[in-house]
Amino acid sequence: MADIVDFAEQVPLEDLAFLKEAERLNDHLSQEGLTGKYGLKIGYTLQQLVEKGVLADDLSHRIQIRTVAELQAVTNNLNGLYGLGADIDLTGLDWTPIANDRYKPFRGKFYGKGYRISGLNADAPPGSNGAYD
Repeated sequence: MADIVDFAEQVPLEDLAFLKEAERLNDHLSQEGLTGKYGLKIGYTLQQLVEKGVLADDLSHRIQIRTVAELQAVTNNLNGLYGLGADIDLTGLDWTPIANDRYKPFRGKFYGKGYRISGLNADAPPGSNGAYD
């Protein structure tokens, strides 16, 4: 583990540019899966059913956030469609901003649906924006 930390702290950022390109390609591939007829065509088929009105395209079919752990897990998919499914209290917890890398901003959608997040206290560097950096 120490070797990984040492590497992460010492490697020049330009040597990691391939990771940004891999992220871009992966995102493009996932978007293409919703429109292209590849493999089992699952993404395409579901998208077509939504467009025809057979499947609903609402938050009950998307990712609902009910716990602190689920809220923090948003960092795993910064392009998702999220909705709160319960009030979440962050009082007394150290909060790490969800999108705390300027190269990986939050580009998804997040709906409160009448619920609220309370007790948010983020000690973040200047230029941070609370839950989402």
